[in-house]
Amino acid sequence: MSELDFVGLRSDAEYAARPPEFATVTRRTRAVRRRRALVLGGVFVGVAALTGAIAAVTHRDPVPTVVGVDETPRAAEGLNLGMVPTVEGYGDHLYAFKDGRLWATEDRGATWLERTAPGVDVVRVLGPNLVIGGPGAHPLGEQPSAAGYQVSVDGGRTWMPLRESGRPVAAVPEGTRPVSCDDLRKGCRVRVVDPVTGILSTLAAQPRLDGLTIDPSSTGAGLWAAGFDPGTHKAAIATSADRGTTWSITVLAAEEPRTAPVPVNMPYLASFDGRTGYATFVGDGGPVRVYRTADGGRTWHRAAAAMPGGAYLLGPYSVATADGTHLMAVQLGTGTGYLASPDGETYQVREVAGLPGLGAAPRFLGPGRLAAGTPRAMYLSDDGVTWRGITLP
Repeated sequence: MSELDFVGLRSDAEYAARPPEFATVTRRTRAVRRRRALVLGGVFVGVAALTGAIAAVTHRDPVPTVVGVDETPRAAEGLNLGMVPTVEGYGDHLYAFKDGRLWATEDRGATWLERTAPGVDVVRVLGPNLVIGGPGAHPLGEQPSAAGYQVSVDGGRTWMPLRESGRPVAAVPEGTRPVSCDDLRKGCRVRVVDPVTGILSTLAAQPRLDGLTIDPSSTGAGLWAAGFDPGTHKAAIATSADRGTTWSITVLAAEEPRTAPVPVNMPYLASFDGRTGYATFVGDGGPVRVYRTADGGRTWHRAAAAMPGGAYLLGPYSVATADGTHLMAVQLGTGTGYLASPDGETYQVREVAGLPGLGAAPRFLGPGRLAAGTPRAMYLSDDGVTWRGITLP
């Protein structure tokens, strides 16, 4: 039985908010992978994982249960999200938890509205108004079923139980991202949620990879997934240019085969436009390795990844900007900053306009939007080149 990886999301957020040394990065990367494998039974942000134990229903529009909504716009002032800001989003639509309450904005943080979401502690955002919510205070792998998970198709205004159709669908619905299994085990199925009915379905054509992980930047520009080739047990990357109807798989033959029950030698993917992208290997005991594609993932080549001495990567995550630059968060002496490379060959320390050194890597929020945040600040960018701060509720 697999479950939504809300615990994994919280672990990733805590991991990103505390700048570690590189040796600590290695240990924590293994720990995060191990927790996911133990917590989940069968992906998000994530990045999400969904279960096959949700009761199947016929494909009819369910009647939503209205649980209340406060539509009064509130001026955003101050910031108090505790240790780690729990913020997710898709494009202009952002969702934030503060003091156990869910807030939403549809104008990039100019105004926030409180959403009533009983039983929801953490959310996964699959589209502008498509949100899955569930409990996040206990290991989901210990739950007897997926009962209690909810879905909203109107931006968190109303919620209904998350239900599953027994019929697979041909493609990921337009304007949404798929749900993936991020537990590094065999048998994972990529799933999608209908943005109108809120019905969960399995994608008919599945990328044939073990340990499947859907990259959070998977959107209408192309779907990206990482995993292991079942034959060679080496790291591989799957891409789809038709919303999951067909998949192309590239095995990274130069990499070592999968050798442990909970491996860490899997690439972390980053793309802004679905054409130029990077696959980064960090924290598996070897050197940092970067692969680059310029044709939507059909071909990959290993870049030199030459990095300046004294720069310690702050975790395995990175982003690609609109101009194809690869951007990574690093620790520099007693401070933090960013390394950038136009092609993955040579990285240099770079000041990013409007984005201070946060000690955490930026992340992809959906089409045309990147985000970066700490317990004290949140920043958005339309291209990854220039950034602006926003106020959280």
